[in-house]
Amino acid sequence: MWIINLWRFLRSYLKVRVEGVNTEKFINLAVIRGVAFWDLKKHQNGAVLELPANNLKKLRVIARKTGCSIKILEKKGLLFWWRKGKKRKGFVLGFLCFVVSLYIATLFVWNVQATGMEDLTEREVIELAAEAGLEKGMLKWDLDTERIENRVAMMHEDIVWAGVRIRGTTVEIKIVEHKKREELPPEDVEAHLVASKDGLVEKVLELEGEAEVKPGDTVSRGEILIRGAETIKIPDDPEEEPEKERVYPKGKVEARVWYESRKPVPEKEIKRKKTGEEQTALYIKYNGRRWRLRGPGDSPYQRYWKKSRSRKWGGNTWQLPLELVSVYYYEIEKEEKPLSRVEAVEKAKKEARSELKNQLPQDVEVRDYYWEKKRKNGQLYIRFVIETIEDIAEIKYN
Repeated sequence: MWIINLWRFLRSYLKVRVEGVNTEKFINLAVIRGVAFWDLKKHQNGAVLELPANNLKKLRVIARKTGCSIKILEKKGLLFWWRKGKKRKGFVLGFLCFVVSLYIATLFVWNVQATGMEDLTEREVIELAAEAGLEKGMLKWDLDTERIENRVAMMHEDIVWAGVRIRGTTVEIKIVEHKKREELPPEDVEAHLVASKDGLVEKVLELEGEAEVKPGDTVSRGEILIRGAETIKIPDDPEEEPEKERVYPKGKVEARVWYESRKPVPEKEIKRKKTGEEQTALYIKYNGRRWRLRGPGDSPYQRYWKKSRSRKWGGNTWQLPLELVSVYYYEIEKEEKPLSRVEAVEKAKKEARSELKNQLPQDVEVRDYYWEKKRKNGQLYIRFVIETIEDIAEIKYN
């Protein structure tokens, strides 16, 4: 798609509005005569479309035959940029110098980031990389990524693997640390497995500790499921005193859990649609700041839909820290559509189902679902319920 947009930009094109009672005939004649255009949007009084600049004369001939009028809304492309630049040579020269400076700046490393840490800090990893030869301000072609990866992994005993990746002017170091054994809390701290949510117990797997619930029990959030026990260790030597040791609970408690959503049944549906009117603003963005080149600074419409598109320059191994941001403002209008009872119920069910879907934990087993109609204070509601099976046990220290 970007190749098509680039080709259109190089050829230069126009955005025009066609108005008149014979707009449909105008479009049909343009198609029959092979006049290329795209992005056609019809509205009540005519249509808006885009076409190559050299096709405007052909459209004017068709407009005279059909009694339509043509108004140029925007001029886009290299030709029009060049014409404006000829009048403002200082601006064009400054812009070219700016682009060249940015390109030169992309040849250097300006930022170093580290990811994947668990116990180490980002600063510690960056300092290790600096000792291995990675420094801010160095030329990217002087960067030996393989050598730095090997040295960083060898310089710290907790690092198993290190990877170096270049992203524009940023170098990212990703590490993998040795997995350490989970440290137990002090012996005088009690620990229990408690319910993370309400549910009906289906299965109890007790590995260590004492189970406080059994299948068929109803539990509430925070209730103890498997209690951590304190046991007495009998020594081999009868003369030694018995020692107390704490058993920390381990296990799994599966339960049936219910999620519920209620949504009112609407009498009408409000839709928003485009009117065909739109405007575009163009910005240049560098280092977190942006400057507007053309177009409105804010939406010219009271009701609108906004869309942004960013274009970056660069390849697989380098990128300019420069973006061209296009902001599109589309005027919209509200349209109310009355719903039948069947349509309204389906809409409420869909909204309730979507809300519950966002509440469900990942990889949870859905056992069943059902819905029912409820009425309260004259308002009809849809009650949607999903039943799941999940492990509700979580550790809690006292």
